[in-house]
Amino acid sequence: MLERIQQRDAALQGAKEELEHRVQARTEDLQKEVVERKQAETEMRRAKETAEGASRARRISCQHEP
Repeated sequence: MLERIQQRDAALQGAKEELEHRVQARTEDLQKEVVERKQAETEMRRAKETAEGASRARRISCQHEP
């Protein structure tokens, strides 16, 4: 009976370690994804600002044409 308990405990410890490893790996993946999304958001914001600036410049240019 003691041997079965020890086997069960060893199996539980192994499962716990595997789960901790999987959680750590997933956390790292999610952290990378957050960084990538923030970079994409920054790039999109810059592109939008550039497009809006070009649009304003065109409107101003059209207003000054004879």
